[in-house]
Amino acid sequence: MPEAAKSSRAIVESHFGQIWPVHVEGFTRLLILLRQQFDGDLDMLLVMAVIGEATLPRHLLPGDFSYGELLKGKGELVNKQDINTQSIAAFSGIPRETVRRKLERLAEKGWIERNESGGWTASRKGSQDLQQATEATLDYLATVGDAIGEARRNMNA
Repeated sequence: MPEAAKSSRAIVESHFGQIWPVHVEGFTRLLILLRQQFDGDLDMLLVMAVIGEATLPRHLLPGDFSYGELLKGKGELVNKQDINTQSIAAFSGIPRETVRRKLERLAEKGWIERNESGGWTASRKGSQDLQQATEATLDYLATVGDAIGEARRNMNA
């Protein structure tokens, strides 16, 4: 296989020493910020992440949907999906009763909403309140992407 056609995984493996430290540094800082945003409760973060994934699933979100559109509330125009308490517990591996308590706290914060059928979706307020965490995530992704891109360029040089 030509070097240029190598998968991202192969590049990460062959340039581990260049990419892994960038990931660990960025991921650690991101987790610290997320832990602060979620009052030290990483299970609550995970429940919110599962709801976020269900609310705007990859297969329904247009590929050209931008972060700016999200900030403008255009995510509301996408056919949002919901997820129920049992599905969150099954998917995350967090006990159902713990999930229920986390859902109560998230709902109190206004970060999630429950619809008439009992399903949960992420709310606009959640998107707004967690903007700092979203921007930190974008920075993390960009940093790791840059490291992979640099490794790819070094391979082809």
